[in-house]
Amino acid sequence: MTTILVVDDEADMVELLSCCLRPAGFHVVTASNGLEAIQQARRHAPEVILLDILLEGMDGYSVCQVFHEDPATADIPVILVTALSGEIARLNGMVAGAADFIRKPFAPDDVVRRVQRQLDRARAGSPRTRGPGPGLRP
Repeated sequence: MTTILVVDDEADMVELLSCCLRPAGFHVVTASNGLEAIQQARRHAPEVILLDILLEGMDGYSVCQVFHEDPATADIPVILVTALSGEIARLNGMVAGAADFIRKPFAPDDVVRRVQRQLDRARAGSPRTRGPGPGLRP
């Protein structure tokens, strides 16, 4: 069974994302902050990570960078899921190493479709695209 790590500090959002993913056949592991996310990723080796940007303590951009600098998690596609809007938020996510960006509110089927797209790319051996280097941060 494919494991997805869902990281959000809002329990309702974790539940919503889990309810989108479980019926599609995914095993969901959760975390509510950046440090817990890093631990869960190392422990469970998920195939995809859904990561909120606005986390307390360590923000999602920083968590994403940690994932992609750590050989144990570097190849896991990260999809940022956030209420932030605007091109700067998306670009900062790509610079941090995110593979995709979903704005809240979202359609449940869109979440499943984007997770599946990342799984298909990973299984096909397609390289993950990364941003051009240091970028703008709000």
